[in-house]
Amino acid sequence: MNTVSRKKMYKSGKQWVALATVATVAGVAITANDKVSADVWQANGVQQVTNQLAQAGGLANYNVQYGDTVWALALANGENLDTFVNQFGIANPDVLFANESFMAQTTTGATVQTQAVTEQTATTEQDAVATSTATPTSEAVVASQVADSVAASQVAASEAASEAASIAASQAAAASYAASVAQSQADAASMAVAESQATVASEAAAQQTASATLAAASSAAVAAQVAAEQASSQQAAASTVQEQVTAESQVQTEATVTTVGSADMSTFNALNALRQSQGLAPLTFDNDLAARAQARAQQMANLGGVASDHYSTAGEVVAIDYAPGTSVINAWFNETNMMPVGTTGHRDWEMNAGYSRVGIAIVGNVIVGEAN
Repeated sequence: MNTVSRKKMYKSGKQWVALATVATVAGVAITANDKVSADVWQANGVQQVTNQLAQAGGLANYNVQYGDTVWALALANGENLDTFVNQFGIANPDVLFANESFMAQTTTGATVQTQAVTEQTATTEQDAVATSTATPTSEAVVASQVADSVAASQVAASEAASEAASIAASQAAAASYAASVAQSQADAASMAVAESQATVASEAAAQQTASATLAAASSAAVAAQVAAEQASSQQAAASTVQEQVTAESQVQTEATVTTVGSADMSTFNALNALRQSQGLAPLTFDNDLAARAQARAQQMANLGGVASDHYSTAGEVVAIDYAPGTSVINAWFNETNMMPVGTTGHRDWEMNAGYSRVGIAIVGNVIVGEAN
């Protein structure tokens, strides 16, 4: 009678230790090697399992291979996981055994059984019975250990996920706080820049106002200085004119009191001769005009020159250092050394057709004629 030998593996540190039966998680089948590293195990893909089933001639002739899973076997057999598990009565779809075969009974209502069989030869039926009797106990131990390992892994994964979520929440809170701090700093910097710009603008406006005020004050000071200088000049000119008028008045008074001139009849006669030669009527000698001419001649003799108001006195001519008679008449007519230079005022006086009376007087070297 053939003996059935099963091998199980449970996790011990980083190694999978071979025991009596193979145990896997999520339908992973492990080979019966004495020791297999869990770090290098890799599940067989659906296409690979499909190819293996075809080579074996179908699922009825197929033995579970290392790396097979219940899920891959179900899809390779054209069924979903639940249908496959129910069809073959798989109590725990997370556990497969290496070299296990699937034999479906066709009798109505029969239960599909799964066996893992290795082709080792037993010497006695007693050995086979003993092995079969011992197997359920070993399988139960391994299944319990696997369940414990899975539960522990799930707890560890849950704790790791919780810790990762806590760390992520802390990091998110820290990032949010950092963003808030950065925004506050940006707002403070913006406010500082705005205040600085406002201060600069205010200082610039104040400086501009001060400059404008200083310029206006400087202009006002210059204008005041110019006005003061002009007033001073006008005052000096007025003072000079007043002094001159006063002196002339004093000289005239003194001349009236102390000096006696004479009428200049020779100059009067020479004037009429000239007028007649020019086709003009002769003038009549007037004693009042002669007296005024004498006073003016005395005034200028005392001044030693022409009076300042002579050029604004109508009907008056003056000659200094000329001989009376024809000599002074010709000098006036020719404007010889007369002032202002380049004018014809003296000739126009002699040739004035509107005059009818004249008075001429001489005092010292000054000859004055008055006419109207």
